[in-house]
Amino acid sequence: MSAQDSSLPVFGVGSVFGVGPVFVAGSFLPTGLATVFWGCGFFAGGQFSTLGWVYALRFLALLLLLVGVFFWAGTVFWGKMVQQIRAGVLMTSGFYAWVRHPLYAGVLLVNCGILLGLANFWVWWLPFLYWGFLTVLLKHTEEKWLLAKFGSTYVEYTHRVNRCWPWFPKRDWLYAYSCDG
Repeated sequence: MSAQDSSLPVFGVGSVFGVGPVFVAGSFLPTGLATVFWGCGFFAGGQFSTLGWVYALRFLALLLLLVGVFFWAGTVFWGKMVQQIRAGVLMTSGFYAWVRHPLYAGVLLVNCGILLGLANFWVWWLPFLYWGFLTVLLKHTEEKWLLAKFGSTYVEYTHRVNRCWPWFPKRDWLYAYSCDG
């Protein structure tokens, strides 16, 4: 296998980072700007004023941040993502059993946590924009490449595991409860 075969597509150029830098910059930049604008007093009309709600939202934001960092760090360090990509392996276990793109899911969750922590509903539309942006990026680059490389194995994997949001893996219930299984 050549080095190009084991590289993720980045708009026609191979890399082990795939579209990651594009998504990270495209999501953290607006989140950072929203945070700065919020700190300067913009979006005041959308601010939660009930202290109980603010604490609850910030607690939930902290949980999202922690889960996001856990998925990101776990994928990069414990999951040995770069080594697996270079080896040309379809990763379906570990964090990849919970979400097809755990690194991107981690970035998405961190952004959601930051924006939720602002306790201002004017910025809560941004995660939906990020999700749509990520979906389009992945469908037209990495997922197209994975489908061409792994075929029906990848298709079966996509039926069991969500693209961007971590969730319990789906099971083939007919197989799991059949007399033969």
